[in-house]
Amino acid sequence: MSSTSAATSLAWCGVLLLAAGCPRNEPPPANPSPVAVAATPVASPSPPSCRDLGTARSPAVSGLQAEILVFDCGAGPTPDILLNGRITNLSSAPVLVNRTALRFAMLVFEVRDATGAVVPGGPPPVPPVDGPEQHLELQPNADYSWDASLRDVIAVDLAPGPYEIRLAYESVAGSTGDWAGTLETGWVRFDLPPPAR
Repeated sequence: MSSTSAATSLAWCGVLLLAAGCPRNEPPPANPSPVAVAATPVASPSPPSCRDLGTARSPAVSGLQAEILVFDCGAGPTPDILLNGRITNLSSAPVLVNRTALRFAMLVFEVRDATGAVVPGGPPPVPPVDGPEQHLELQPNADYSWDASLRDVIAVDLAPGPYEIRLAYESVAGSTGDWAGTLETGWVRFDLPPPAR
């Protein structure tokens, strides 16, 4: 019994006046020695094996540049297209970025098929109430990055075939002095194979 358990036991005994079961003047029992338990080796989970499908950047616009990194982290023939978006301040002064759209993958990533037709995105979200947390001050040479999945971008099942994806971010000047402009990266290709039989 631990010293804490012994003290708690003595306190309850005093409150309940159970003299017969309470050692009033005896010291609390000594702590027992710890019992050695053999550790069972457990294999640590390995991270998913992701294949780098490519990276594309936008031209710098008023000090900001966008970048998209695309990975296939699926197991076997089933692709799982993961995305990393990044906006970097290349200027020598802080830049205020409105990140409301950046929180919703379907608003900043575009997918097109082999014919060049844009694949419909997911339903537009209800925009959050504008507040200080929606604006990010990016210091010089700092970046803001986030992760998404292809499932967060599109609202339809894609047929097998080649596709391309890019990051396209647009912001208009607001009363808070946000950066205003459009950043569009190049397109990065990914392929969806036919289902396994």
